[in-house]
Amino acid sequence: MTVTNEPFTGDRYERLKKSVDILASDPSMVGGEPPYNADGIRAFAKSVEQLRLLDGLTDYDANTVNLLVALDFMQGPERMAWRVYDMLTANPQTPHRDHDNEIAVVYTIVGILHMVIGAWLPPDPWRTLNRLAADTNEAYDVLKLESGNAGDHLKAAIDNVNDAIEALR
Repeated sequence: MTVTNEPFTGDRYERLKKSVDILASDPSMVGGEPPYNADGIRAFAKSVEQLRLLDGLTDYDANTVNLLVALDFMQGPERMAWRVYDMLTANPQTPHRDHDNEIAVVYTIVGILHMVIGAWLPPDPWRTLNRLAADTNEAYDVLKLESGNAGDHLKAAIDNVNDAIEALR
């Protein structure tokens, strides 16, 4: 795999596709298991473009989102959800990038996570939502010990998951 150090050109979606092409050309991605293989990550980038999920971000923030979601996608929705959790904590492990609009960055990552979960939601949404509720409640128990308002955001997510579970009953 040959990678040049030239800057990516084009709009935010073209830059996403170029970065995804580099990742997809890795031999481990070519032979990987769907949907987290070369074809899957290319389809992922195409879906982000079709849904225009990067619209509204500055180019700087779009570059950040492009990098994070492409790398996190390869590890699955759990990693993407962790990224949102991490970015909302008082001491995130995600490197600080002085975003133009940090809330817009997190919101966009959540929207992309929503797309991924919706695309590969198992046929049993009841079980999936109950598992998600348990995981979210567990994360809230940990997060409420942190300072800041990340716990409030997670509490709102818990309420939304519980509402979805009730709607299925």
